[in-house]
Order: sequence, then C-alpha cells, then structure tokens
Amino acid sequence: MGKTKAEILRILVPYIDADGRSLSSPIVTGGIERFIKDLVDCVPGVIPIELEKGLNHRLMTERVAEAVREHDPDVIICNYPQTSLSVNLGKAVEKPIAWIVHHTAGFMSSLGSVGKIADFSRSRGSVFFVSQY
Repeated sequence: MGKTKAEILRILVPYIDADGRSLSSPIVTGGIERFIKDLVDCVPGVIPIELEKGLNHRLMTERVAEAVREHDPDVIICNYPQTSLSVNLGKAVEKPIAWIVHHTAGFMSSLGSVGKIADFSRSRGSVFFVSQY
C-alpha cells in the first residue's frame, strides 16, 4: 500500500546549472544536474529551488532559507560545493541537510574543502560521497 500525501517526505533541493539552463530544459549539463533532475522526476515530495547562475553566495543562502520557511521541508539535499549551500545554510536554517558530494578527489583534496566538511558536519549536516575517485 502506498503512502498518503501527508506521509511523503518533503525534500528541498537547490538547483544551479553551470550553463544557465532551467531544470525543465531537455539538455542536462552534468552529473549534479542529472542527479537533481532524476530526483525531481522520480521521487514524490521533491521541491526544486532554481537559483540563477552567478548569484552571489549570500543571496544563495538567503533564497534557499526563504524557500525553507515557505515550504517547510523535512530535509534539504545539497549537491554543490559552495559554502553558501552547505556550511552557511546549515547555520541559517533548523533543518537537516544532506550534502551529497559528486566532485572528484581533486576538488575534495584541498585543505579548504576538508575544513568545509568539518564545519558542515558540526552544523547538523551529513556528508555523502558518490565519486569513485
């Protein structure tokens, strides 16, 4: 027996396309964009929040925090390395955040990235790695 609408987990997902494409575009730029598009298309309860390419970090955090207040999701899934969508967002909202890291070891090996992960995990976040590299 399926879940009722009231029992479906509400998942808020920020979306930014590096080439400025909308989530509804038939062209998918890369792996993160494909992951989010698949979530939206296949999982009930996903609330995508489209952010403009080039938006400054403070505004990214504010826009997503605004969407959290509006939609009251159960969880936020973040797929981007920007501090504004991980560490800073974790400080701005009272919701659990899953940071799914799709980036390769080249990105994750920098000390700045290691520090971001430590800060994020201290601010009620969970980090998941999906790249085999």
